[in-house]
Amino acid sequence: MNQDDEYGKNVLDGFTQQLAAMKVQPASITSYKRGASDFSAQIAKMKADGCDLVVLGTVIRETIGAMNEAKKLGWDVTFLGATPTNVLEVPALGK
Repeated sequence: MNQDDEYGKNVLDGFTQQLAAMKVQPASITSYKRGASDFSAQIAKMKADGCDLVVLGTVIRETIGAMNEAKKLGWDVTFLGATPTNVLEVPALGK
């Protein structure tokens, strides 16, 4: 799941390059507009597509929003993200 800007594109590029090196196809790829606060469609899509790992090209607020939405849907999935995701408070705020 990536933001539709340069940061999100960079994360997506790294993700797709790594998958290509591993000869693995992604279960799902989804994006959102910068400044979005509703991630219900993206999370529902990834859940329906059978993702067991969500790689985030997000910043702090969007990371928390995605985690909260997954919790609302009862989806216990692993989230993996770059520096903005790894601020100590983010998992606590994302519950």
